[in-house]
Amino acid sequence: MKILYVEDEVAHVILTERVLEENLRVEFKLIHAETIAAALELLDADSTIDLILSDLRLPDGSGLDLLKKVRERQAAPAVILVTGQGDQEAAVAALKAGAADYLVKQADYLHRLPWECRTR
Repeated sequence: MKILYVEDEVAHVILTERVLEENLRVEFKLIHAETIAAALELLDADSTIDLILSDLRLPDGSGLDLLKKVRERQAAPAVILVTGQGDQEAAVAALKAGAADYLVKQADYLHRLPWECRTR
């Protein structure tokens, strides 16, 4: 399984990778991009990415912007938005736009990730 994590804070990426290594029972590769532009370049170069995790706030736009661009592609991977903002309106907008899920960065969110990754 290839997972693209679009996140501008590297500490979140490192922590996420550790939790997935400890809890995800399938082999995976975590690929990291800090911006929407970098994520789209990676998607252009590698059509075998299975899942995208994306922060809602990115340096060059929002996770919703990325979601819309990904959904325009053929055979688009599932997108899960992960954010520090517990905004219900943003969650509804994300799900309506086609996000597979919306996770808030709270105490247990990293332990929900392995389950989310297995079901994609």
